[in-house]
Amino acid sequence: MSVVAAILSGIGALITALGGVWIGVVKARSDTQAVKGSRMDAWRHALIMQADLDDERAKRRGVEVDNHRLRMALVTAVKHLEQLIRWAGGAKPPRTDDIDLDEIKGLLKA
Repeated sequence: MSVVAAILSGIGALITALGGVWIGVVKARSDTQAVKGSRMDAWRHALIMQADLDDERAKRRGVEVDNHRLRMALVTAVKHLEQLIRWAGGAKPPRTDDIDLDEIKGLLKA
């Protein structure tokens, strides 16, 4: 009877050991998948952040271009106004093609 009990306890220990090995393999696979998922989440987050930064740069670039065009329109308008002030003060009148409001309008519309 003790031989049968020893064999049964040996088989039970073997089954327990195989179950432990199988659980260890499954746990290792699960951990590997979790690490891959974490890397994918970090990569996805980096892509979203890059897209947000690209949008912000594009908006900032658009604002800078608008500011430049407004400044150029103002400089052009002041130049034309100075010509008209000099003409009102007695200087010779500016040429008709010198004062071109379409240039200012073009800068403001763009």
